[in-house]
Amino acid sequence: MDDKSNPSSRMDLKETLIAVGIGIVFMAVALFVQSLVQQIPEYIYLAMHGFKISLLVNNYSAIEFQHPLEFGLYLGLVAARMQELATYIAVDTRTKQYAFFIGLGFSVVDIIVLLLDTVPVMGKITQFPALLIWLNVISSILFHPGTATFMKWGRIAGFAKASLGISIALHAAVDSSVAFLDLWIPSHASQYVRDSSIFWVVAMAISIGIFIIGLKMLRGVQESPEKEKPVVF
Repeated sequence: MDDKSNPSSRMDLKETLIAVGIGIVFMAVALFVQSLVQQIPEYIYLAMHGFKISLLVNNYSAIEFQHPLEFGLYLGLVAARMQELATYIAVDTRTKQYAFFIGLGFSVVDIIVLLLDTVPVMGKITQFPALLIWLNVISSILFHPGTATFMKWGRIAGFAKASLGISIALHAAVDSSVAFLDLWIPSHASQYVRDSSIFWVVAMAISIGIFIIGLKMLRGVQESPEKEKPVVF
């Protein structure tokens, strides 16, 4: 990926594992904050109804299913902002050759969460949903390293805020669509295969696109000498 004659561009196993670990830690923190922010509507609803927890099971859930677009956009935007902002900060802790591995750390956590959500219904999954799970895994492996390398390029090339904004927009498009489908499909079961197929064609195109663009653009920039040492730790 980098000029082998430049000592600062060489990777070693320890630093690579540290980079993956940084991605894991930052993603874990991002998901924790994300979960709190995503529950703000629930807290508001409870506050308006005397904090009756029982209302969340039926009443609040019904409201979500009645407004899939609004809730889908909110959940997707929160996820995108939290995760991509965490990536934006994380990639600045190491030199450019480790940005990919920091993004890979984000993917590791993303996939673990997906699999934990899948385990309780593993025996009931049919062929098509199983395919979607695999596509989700592949998309994560492509998307997170893609935005990580893309934002590292942005930081080096002087387009930091633009690269962050684009990454958030792409992430929001994917996650908002996922949240929307989760709330839309129960009342439109006949459209499940069609709508899911359309979504995953677009999602995979976005993931592959940002993966290729991120790697290519990062490969084409040279990092300044003062960045040879980790910025934060």
